[in-house]
Amino acid sequence: DADLDTLDQYRDGRAIVLSVSRVAPHKCHEDLIEAFAVYHHDHNQNSRLLIVGREEEAFAEYSNELRELLKFFLLDEAVTFTGEISDSALRACYLLASVFVSPSKHEGFCLPLVEAMAAKVPIVSYDSAALPETVGAAGIVLKDRDAELLAESINLLVKDDAMNVQLGIEGRRRYERHFTTSSIETKFLRALSNLN
Repeated sequence: DADLDTLDQYRDGRAIVLSVSRVAPHKCHEDLIEAFAVYHHDHNQNSRLLIVGREEEAFAEYSNELRELLKFFLLDEAVTFTGEISDSALRACYLLASVFVSPSKHEGFCLPLVEAMAAKVPIVSYDSAALPETVGAAGIVLKDRDAELLAESINLLVKDDAMNVQLGIEGRRRYERHFTTSSIETKFLRALSNLN
């Protein structure tokens, strides 16, 4: 179940852009903040960026640099680093999100993309590593790392309700087709039977 306190905290009419991952340089939060700055200032000041994920001592300098970026882009009131949160609080964040963004450069499977699909949240990501294969038709995958293009993609999915719903439904279908426990079990058993 979704955490009610989290729902109450962030349910204030703002469009919520969500990103979920630990805070580390290869996750490219600086690219996310830059793109969100363009979106927030040029398209929709009634918006908030939620960055969910733990911050580690090993990357303390990187975390500090991200806070400086917030000041530079005048985003102190529009961006929240939640830190590591409970599963129920995370569920609430997905329920509130208008769009999920993954700016990562180096990514494997990326479980948060699947979580977004399960919650019918449309995705915007860059074309990096396994991200395009995971996202499929459940979102917008950008070939070029461009802050303005990412901001425009976020704006499109927030403003265009029909596209938002369509990609959300496609994401849920993709999740059910490929990523539920039963579908993974079926594929695994099929792969094992092919070994004989």
